[in-house]
Amino acid sequence: MIKIGIITGTQGVNGKLFCRKESDMQIDFNRIKSVSIGFSEKYSNKFKVTGFTGYKNGYLIQLKEINSKEKANKLKEQAVFISEKLIFDNMGLQNNSDITGYSVFNDRTFEKIGTVSEIIQMPSQNLIVVHSSTQETLIPYLEEFISSVDDISGKVFISILPGLLEINIKEGFKENDE
Repeated sequence: MIKIGIITGTQGVNGKLFCRKESDMQIDFNRIKSVSIGFSEKYSNKFKVTGFTGYKNGYLIQLKEINSKEKANKLKEQAVFISEKLIFDNMGLQNNSDITGYSVFNDRTFEKIGTVSEIIQMPSQNLIVVHSSTQETLIPYLEEFISSVDDISGKVFISILPGLLEINIKEGFKENDE
């Protein structure tokens, strides 16, 4: 879990919370299903999110369990925590540290290409290492190549440029070769 800000106020009478953000991290608003709120992560309570959007220098958050201004006011000055998986990295893609082991598919044909074996951290861009039974492929971890990441099913869908897979073929490559 990562702290994204502090609840500093409410908006309206239905319990909508205003959370002042603490940094300029990019958040995938569409995938937020729950948040934890408390004075620390250890002493926080989990809430279901029904609405989450950017607003001025923070976020507007609607929680299923909080439906009045009075209930919302009780959460003031507490921190809001979300999963690290909902944070985009500096290249506009979600935090890539947990896609190792995900299956990789062509986003047009849905053909399985292989499995993510590691992420190589590079100064200019990160690379996904994809292993199959016949090859090892390095794919730039950039928006132009990664169409979507499905954390629930453990799948990565990539946009294949002509020649991308062929350039990485190794003669006689076997998945367990070192």
